[in-house]
Amino acid sequence: MPAALTRVGAAGSKIVNSSAGGGSKDTWILGPTLGPTPGPTPDKTAGPSGAA
Repeated sequence: MPAALTRVGAAGSKIVNSSAGGGSKDTWILGPTLGPTPGPTPDKTAGPSGAA
């Protein structure tokens, strides 16, 4: 299940900063998935042997 970390500010504050009372919360992304999570993008500058 996809997830992320969301930064939050203190109640009533527009500043999202841990030293100003902010913090973080887990964010769960609900809904249909569009397919497998893509892997790393291949390096297009590498030659046939994989060496740049």
